[in-house]
Amino acid sequence: MTTRTDRITGSTLGLAYGDAWGYVTEFSQPTAIRARYGAAGPRFPTRARVSDDTQMALALVQGLDAWYEADDDDYLPHVADAFLDWRVDKDNNRAPGGTCMGALGALDAHTGCTRLGEHSLPDSKGCGTVMRAPWLGLLNPRFVTDAKVASLAIRQSLLTHGHPAAGVAAAVTALVTRYLADELATSALQAAQQAWAYLASARTPEGIDELLEVASRRGQSAQAYWDQGLTEVGTALARAVDGRHELAANPWGIDPCALAGDGWAGDEAVAVACLIADVFVDSPTEALRRSMLTRGDSDSIGALVGAFLGAQHGNVWPSAWHGQLEARYVRELAAAANVLD
Repeated sequence: MTTRTDRITGSTLGLAYGDAWGYVTEFSQPTAIRARYGAAGPRFPTRARVSDDTQMALALVQGLDAWYEADDDDYLPHVADAFLDWRVDKDNNRAPGGTCMGALGALDAHTGCTRLGEHSLPDSKGCGTVMRAPWLGLLNPRFVTDAKVASLAIRQSLLTHGHPAAGVAAAVTALVTRYLADELATSALQAAQQAWAYLASARTPEGIDELLEVASRRGQSAQAYWDQGLTEVGTALARAVDGRHELAANPWGIDPCALAGDGWAGDEAVAVACLIADVFVDSPTEALRRSMLTRGDSDSIGALVGAFLGAQHGNVWPSAWHGQLEARYVRELAAAANVLD
């Protein structure tokens, strides 16, 4: 039996491993990757460096921890503070996303989180919104409902990303992790379809009054804003479902990004990650290899695939990888797992 603790460890490490492996090949095309490293691409790096994907996921958990300690009603100011600390961290030199850096710069200049979404980029749905969201799905279901997980995911997204699809993609990401960890789905694509249907069943998410304010700045009603997000994420997931058979029939001959999107946007990132995790559901290590050998945003795709399959299977990753991560992040990942457990 795979324990909850093992699933949390598997998901936290899986996100970091997928990120570090994909970071080696980010911004490269498959032909160039194979020309440099061989047909199978690079091995897992001996000195594995994580990118902003792992860093921001860790910052989100650090914000959660500060919220628990403060026992406040609202977790978002604590998450905002953790994101602002990441913004000026000495290790934040690994191609951080322009949306995150720009929105957090504006947030910092205006002395922090006052009105949610005030400083987010209204037209951005970049993958930064989803890469930090998976571990919210690991919060204990005895104390935190699906509705609360979705709300937490959307609200942290609105700190930086204002596009309607950004928050929906973040909520789907968190719920996919939850459904896999809780054995409520047998594959990531199934979990994503369940998550989307759950979100679509609500008029608007529980407690997300801020949607009205964010929507009004885009000239939309809260309902139109929410519906647009659902439609765009649903379209991306439908592409992944439609491409599943084709990828399964030729898993190394067809680029998953050609079927479900390159992953630079949040809706495409969760869709292509679910597609890869579905086809390689019984081979987590090969799923990460498939993630880094694509034309897309390989570190973000790999981070999501690792988080999903780690939540589903537990800590199934090669033990040697742990010692190849930077010591700082070995410590911080262990601390994050303790907060989530």
